[in-house]
Amino acid sequence: MKAKVFVYVCLSIFLWACEGTPEQQNVEVAPTPRPIEPQLCTEPRPQICTMIYDPVCATREDGTQTTEASDCSACGNSSVVSYLPGECK
Repeated sequence: MKAKVFVYVCLSIFLWACEGTPEQQNVEVAPTPRPIEPQLCTEPRPQICTMIYDPVCATREDGTQTTEASDCSACGNSSVVSYLPGECK
């Protein structure tokens, strides 16, 4: 008799533990974007760059902006002082 009660209690606990929990609402929170700061070109300037196209907006010494193929190709130009990721607008 005690064995039957024990088995019944164990099965009840097992079934209770297997019950699904209420689903939580999955709310995705977008990360807060950090302000994009210009990346300064440093010396020594690159002499050879890979052929990867990852456009940047390069700022020249006179303040003009041009779209360059990559950060490497932008900083390879001695008149470029900084760049931002993405094409110029």
